[in-house]
Amino acid sequence: MTLSTVVSSQRTAVTTTLHRLIWKLGLILLFVFVLSSSSAWARPPDTPILQWPFEGGTASELPIFKWNRVPDAMQYNLQIFNQQGVMLAYNWYEPSETGCQTLETRCSTVAPITLPPGAYQSLIRSWNASGGYSAASQLRGFSVTGSRSERYLAKLQSRQTPLIVSNARQRQIIDWVMRYLQVSQESITRETLGHMIGIALKRMNLLATQHVNDLHLATSGYDYLDLVLANPSTALWANCGDSAVFMLEALAAFNVPARQIALWSSLNDGHSLVEYYSEAFSTFVYYDPLYGAILLDDSGAPATVEDVLDQVTRFGFRAGSYDRWEFRPVRFSDVTTTTSSPAVDARYDYYNMADYGYTIIRCYMAIIARRFSDSTHLGLPLSGEDIVMGRWLMFDNSAFTEYADYFTKEFWPLFDQQYDIRKGGRYALSIVHTTAR
Repeated sequence: MTLSTVVSSQRTAVTTTLHRLIWKLGLILLFVFVLSSSSAWARPPDTPILQWPFEGGTASELPIFKWNRVPDAMQYNLQIFNQQGVMLAYNWYEPSETGCQTLETRCSTVAPITLPPGAYQSLIRSWNASGGYSAASQLRGFSVTGSRSERYLAKLQSRQTPLIVSNARQRQIIDWVMRYLQVSQESITRETLGHMIGIALKRMNLLATQHVNDLHLATSGYDYLDLVLANPSTALWANCGDSAVFMLEALAAFNVPARQIALWSSLNDGHSLVEYYSEAFSTFVYYDPLYGAILLDDSGAPATVEDVLDQVTRFGFRAGSYDRWEFRPVRFSDVTTTTSSPAVDARYDYYNMADYGYTIIRCYMAIIARRFSDSTHLGLPLSGEDIVMGRWLMFDNSAFTEYADYFTKEFWPLFDQQYDIRKGGRYALSIVHTTAR
């Protein structure tokens, strides 16, 4: 082997080794580059859009802020400014705190501070770990001008359709409303009728010992006043079931569509409400006739049963979660004010309780049932009490409570045994639909 051949072989070996080293170094440098710049390549989340309050809109002193869900957002940042541009709130929320952790398209939260009357601006932005911050949404200007109840009442009175009283039954009911509320017949319109009847019923419960046998609307085969209204000399107390049926009877006299709602927390503990059609809002209104309470959103619009189910699904109603609801309970004791009317007997102040939201909404909403207007099954008359007879639409929300096991293991088997007509139970009850069972 010649010297030139040896040198050439060595040179080739060195070149090959050098190429390998350069190739490996290049891979290392490429890996380091990709690793160091991956965050720069990540796409930031989309910018959410504030949907409420809308530009130029009005809100209550504790506004609800709503925006669209951003699929890859891990957190949302809400900022509120006063008219001078001074930041008043800078809060972060996870999707689970705003009710849009799954496929819900709308996020919402209650303002973290109470806002006095005035002009404000707000914006929202999203964030995730890989892309960082989104761009901020466009500033939305809004004003705080009063409470939810004030906006609700303004809507009731914005249109005044005269109420026609055409028979003795209607005259009896209107005279009763006028007497308890101290109002003129002209102030009772088609739009305000449901509200007026509900508040008159609340006042009748509070003032029961002063008024006896002045109206006789039969409920469950008894005179309402004899059966329901509390009397210190007896053990009789106003109750939710007969209050609901009483209101249904009064509304029916004016052909106002209405349905009974039952809330079950156990087989022997629940609460009855009414859902009546409001011409002012062109929707059914979820109303508690015993406590005179209604659920209102930030604009003053009343909740429907569908709204209630939406809030339960999005936020649940475990301890603390109710504070995130878009609706708040407002209890009227008079036509135009939420100021409590004192009861004639201290024991009647039970109906002025301020914890309607916690006691009723949270504790008595594991099962929501809506009664249909018909009261027959398979063409046969139904037996049993008014509170259970008829066709019902059942919604099972127990998964959102601390008592899911109880409903699965005990409530539903006993409920089917005692109430379902197919099993020959005590009451004729047709379950039309249930959820989450």
